Amino acid sequence: MKPGDLKEMANRCRLMAGTADAFTKRRLLDLASKYEARLEGRSHAAKRIAELKAVDEWNTDRQPGEDDPGYVASS
Repeated sequence: MKPGDLKEMANRCRLMAGTADAFTKRRLLDLASKYEARLEGRSHAAKRIAELKAVDEWNTDRQPGEDDPGYVASS
């Protein structure tokens, strides 16, 4: 498949995921991730690990309750 086709298929999956139920949304986003991994020339597993590391780093940089307006810090 050509790189342009892979990118288009990934975008289509993400677009359809926006209106899908939770189960189908997860499957479509996973499929989009597989297309992007093929586009980048690496395995889907390697791409997924990189995504999880990025989320983990984001979570460790935040302070407790930083994004929760209802959070009240204990004294």
